[in-house]
Amino acid sequence: AKFPVLVERNDLIPDSGGAGRHRGGLGIERVVRARADTVFNTRIDRVHCMPWGLEGGGEATGNQVSLRFEGQWKEDLENAKVMFARLKDGDAIRLRSGGGGGFGRPEERPAAHVQDDVRKGYVSRAQAEEKYGVVLDPATLEVDEPATQRLRARMGQASGE
Repeated sequence: AKFPVLVERNDLIPDSGGAGRHRGGLGIERVVRARADTVFNTRIDRVHCMPWGLEGGGEATGNQVSLRFEGQWKEDLENAKVMFARLKDGDAIRLRSGGGGGFGRPEERPAAHVQDDVRKGYVSRAQAEEKYGVVLDPATLEVDEPATQRLRARMGQASGE
């Protein structure tokens, strides 16, 4: 093959950025399939040490490497920091970059910003509620203001404020 690899996927990873008044940036998932026998080599850090948040912000997801052999993903790689693998035609690698840590307490992020994050697919509805204290209508994704105020008040009490 003239180009021995094919990019199957290149997407943002929802919920990969740390929650915060200023949400951390999202990581990217890239899946690259071998179109001929090839060798894959990577050096990657921050697999186990997640990007931390500041001023009450949440940590983000870390980096991850997975390999697909004969259609089955192998994700429990012992040492992704320095890795060498032989890939056959059809095998693939999946690289997931970590997100950025959040800044500031998540429940201080304006509900309209969280709603926009959910609509864009950056944050799931479950994370909006769990991390940010924002309750969205499942059908319309409109902010349920009374429920959001109650949930955020409970979150503030739980954190000792």
